[in-house]
Amino acid sequence: RKPFQITGPDSLQDYSVRISLTPDFIDYNLLREDKRDLMVTYFDEETGQESEVPVWLETLRGAPEPYENDSSTVGLYSFDEESGNLTDDASLGFDGTAFGTEIINGKPGFGRAREFDGVDDDVRVPYHAMLDSGDQTFEAWVYQKNRTSNALIVNKYTYEGRQLAITIDGRPYALGAGSSALGEPLELNHWYHLAAVFSDSERKIRLYVNGYLEADSNLNPGSVISTGLLIGRYNPGNAQFNGTIDEVRISNTARSFHPAGTVKSYALWFKAPRVNASYSL
Repeated sequence: RKPFQITGPDSLQDYSVRISLTPDFIDYNLLREDKRDLMVTYFDEETGQESEVPVWLETLRGAPEPYENDSSTVGLYSFDEESGNLTDDASLGFDGTAFGTEIINGKPGFGRAREFDGVDDDVRVPYHAMLDSGDQTFEAWVYQKNRTSNALIVNKYTYEGRQLAITIDGRPYALGAGSSALGEPLELNHWYHLAAVFSDSERKIRLYVNGYLEADSNLNPGSVISTGLLIGRYNPGNAQFNGTIDEVRISNTARSFHPAGTVKSYALWFKAPRVNASYSL
């Protein structure tokens, strides 16, 4: 049991309370399948009795949505600009510059995006130390039109470093200091969410496609390198991406992902009989 207090004005009675049951708060594997073991009890100090409070469960499911700008986000490029070459970073202000590219409608529901011609278009973000970290995640929504070579999506790599990319035969991959996690071929002219997760603490690379873990491999030492960030290419005329890139996020943590429609977390609701009282979950 997890005891907790609810405090507030004494005039509040029978008001709705929502408790977020995130995986780091409660182990879902310990719950009954029908979740009927989730309950809240209320201790009435006046009578000295404890009673169960009716609850109802809210199931939160993973769904494609624009990213949150949370504390682990160090670069967030939604490409929602109406015009111009500046690509706004909604997190820490590490703005980029677009060379070429066309501003078009992005993934439905996500606003605008940048289209890359596969020849000489890219977005360049100058080097910032905050964009270097041992645990790191690169992610983006991509819509590839043609393949003429390997296609770089997010590139922080010279002879070492890290990449999120697609091979010439359409296989997404995450690369870190020469070791890679390689996925199965993607179809052209479809939207995909791709994520490259680098965990220094576990020495692992993970590749996610649409929230599913597609592949993993060991992460070699020396994969963090102090270079700027490139979106849409490796270097001029080499490994250019042809298609649309949207919602690029760089994080200083090894994120995990959930496929759209699967359970992401739960929330428990109940009517609190009174405030300034003791409860247990």
